[in-house]
Amino acid sequence: MSFNKYASIHSVIMKKSLHLQLYIRKMTKKLFIFLTFTFCILSDSLAGYRTETFNDAYKSLQVKVYGIDMSEPTIFLDSDDRIEISFDEMSRTPRDLVYFVEHCSALWESSELDKIDYLEGFDQQDVTDYEYARNTTFDYTHYSLLLPNDDVKMTLSGNYVVKIADREKPDSVLLTACFCVAERLVDIDAEVKSNTMYGINTKYQQVNLELGFDKLGVTPSDRELITVVRQNVRWDNAAYLNIPNFTRANTLIWENDEKLLFDAGNEWQKIDFSDKINYNGDIRRIQFHRPYYHVEVMPGFYPAKPDYEWFEDQDGRYKIHGQNITSYYDIDYSIVHFAYKTDWEWPDGFVFVAGDFNHGYLNERNLMKWNNERKQYELDIVLKNGGYNFQYVFLPNGERKASPDRLTISHWQTENEYYIYVYYKRLGERYYRLIGSKKIKNK
Repeated sequence: MSFNKYASIHSVIMKKSLHLQLYIRKMTKKLFIFLTFTFCILSDSLAGYRTETFNDAYKSLQVKVYGIDMSEPTIFLDSDDRIEISFDEMSRTPRDLVYFVEHCSALWESSELDKIDYLEGFDQQDVTDYEYARNTTFDYTHYSLLLPNDDVKMTLSGNYVVKIADREKPDSVLLTACFCVAERLVDIDAEVKSNTMYGINTKYQQVNLELGFDKLGVTPSDRELITVVRQNVRWDNAAYLNIPNFTRANTLIWENDEKLLFDAGNEWQKIDFSDKINYNGDIRRIQFHRPYYHVEVMPGFYPAKPDYEWFEDQDGRYKIHGQNITSYYDIDYSIVHFAYKTDWEWPDGFVFVAGDFNHGYLNERNLMKWNNERKQYELDIVLKNGGYNFQYVFLPNGERKASPDRLTISHWQTENEYYIYVYYKRLGERYYRLIGSKKIKNK
């Protein structure tokens, strides 16, 4: 064999070897990203029940206090308030749906109580309130139900999950809706401060908390109490407390506790496409490409602007509404296009579009994908027309808590809501009572 022929064969082998190495590296990276993201999702799912749909045919799942838009789904046991659960199935063929109500622990796992312990009435009930969409480009059927009602009433405080399924397949749950029923047995005194262990007026907010138990008649021990503090609609950075910093008489005190130190973040971005002509917020344009409307959101840019700018937002929530439309089943859907521009793809984590439209969670439904040609992360979501708050957030590999530092600048002035839930399980009892709930704001 001549030297030239040998060299030619060697060159081909080396090129193929190089291509194989590059392919292996590429596939290894993809496998790593897939396993890391799957781990994050599975870790998140271990937290118990949550408000979510298990089929893409179900959209716009909302759980709120009846008659109060954008409200936290919490009612008091001694009140006449009711919880409203509503959703759309993207079909004009209605299903024979049924719902089941289950009591949960403070961590949203089943309390494993008998139905008779926490329900008055019969558990398996039909979802009878539904309407067909009218004059919309998307076909759908709108469902809703109220709790308590003439058939079912909750008799204990605590966390509850409603499971909705097809009557013919009651074990195959289509969606779950979570809400709380609270008592008024604890005095909750809380404040938000910018004076933290990391300095004054930095990028953090410190929540200080006092719980008074005079009404309960006993001060719970560390083993009997779980207090949960959430920032806005988020669950990834929720704080879970049981051991206080100080105790005074019947009062437990958390002061400058590191678990209650939150990144302040930034104000939420907003879009409102309830009117296809007079739209507002961060929308570049709305166009009709048969058969649907498309909403193009103005892209986010890296790096973020360093200066703080206040504007009124809804702290991550959204409101479904249409111009001169009063019925939910007359409101159309649109395909909303999000984009976040940067010069490169980040290998150390994931980018999401976050907000209450995805119930505050980070999963495959609001995960943005990298477009190397356009040098941007992209996500297309089908959303019902209305006004929405959203944020671009970064989730580092292997973490469950999103970081604001990559995509935005965190400012201590940012207006945030904090939700406080106090759960009590007396030694010997089988379930957690929700003995108090409160919302506070830093402004």
